[in-house]
Amino acid sequence: GAGTLTNSSSYTLNLGGTVAVGTLANAGTIAVTGSGAISTATANLTNTGTINLGGSGTIAGITNNAAGIVNLTTSGTITAFNNATATSTLNIIDNTVPTITTLTTTFAGNTVNYSGAAQTCIATTYSNLSLTGSGTVTCVPVAVTGNLTTSGTVAWTLTGALVVGGNLSVGSGTSVTTGGVALTVTGT
Repeated sequence: GAGTLTNSSSYTLNLGGTVAVGTLANAGTIAVTGSGAISTATANLTNTGTINLGGSGTIAGITNNAAGIVNLTTSGTITAFNNATATSTLNIIDNTVPTITTLTTTFAGNTVNYSGAAQTCIATTYSNLSLTGSGTVTCVPVAVTGNLTTSGTVAWTLTGALVVGGNLSVGSGTSVTTGGVALTVTGT
């Protein structure tokens, strides 16, 4: 469809089938389950609330705006994802990281958190990157312009040089090994 579906701030929208709309705006909570696709024009799914993605369908695009939280609990497919403000958060919880064709996470202050077991992170530039799960993580970020944080029981060996523009916090029970490559931290 070409119309607009709006979910207000105090409501929950449960989607289990295929949804086709021109624009989907969420200020409340959206729970996506099942295998149905959500098709909108690219980046016409805007979020200032919480989206819990538990389905396996394909989503054309998500723009995660002010204070928006997206929790990815399955490994579906998202064509384009934009963490568009300083208070946007993307939590990738599923152990198998979803396919995100274009992941934009460079807006200063936004956060991407990988919290599953033995995940492989998406190679891109992050503002703030958190590795908070468990097991051996495979992650080759292009750069982290803000803060890099590890917690949980993550073990990570760098395989490429990395510049962290903010601070590095290696939590108790985690390990970060440079693996013979340069790690540069320029924060305070």
